Amino acid sequence: MSKVLPQELQVARTLLGKSHDYFASILWNLEFIEKPEVLTTAIDQYWRVYYNPDFVKSLSKEEMQGVLVHEMGHPLRNYFQRAEFFEDKMLFNIAHDMEMNPGIIDSGLALPKDCAMPQQIGAPNGLLAEEYYHLLQQ
Repeated sequence: MSKVLPQELQVARTLLGKSHDYFASILWNLEFIEKPEVLTTAIDQYWRVYYNPDFVKSLSKEEMQGVLVHEMGHPLRNYFQRAEFFEDKMLFNIAHDMEMNPGIIDSGLALPKDCAMPQQIGAPNGLLAEEYYHLLQQ
């Protein structure tokens, strides 16, 4: 298996490691796996990031940095254990995205335009994924 990453990922990881050095040790320990069948990006509980190469190429440097923070946020916020309590895992994933994404934007990073945000369902920022999940069910 090749360890060479697309330039877009290499640049984003380096810039993010320099600007947000508290993420550096995580960034350099992520395992990146090209997976065209993944629509965007995903991470598992073992800190493996799966990415669609076309999606990665479509992002700006700023968006790619935000996406990396977003993916790291899932295990950092205990997503995998929290999701076990919910029947609809995909819906909980969207709810978890709504929990994280406003903070990523507020930190000065960018995310793709179509990312899940609480305002899309008329909800405020600052709720937990569990709260967004119940709102999404309505």
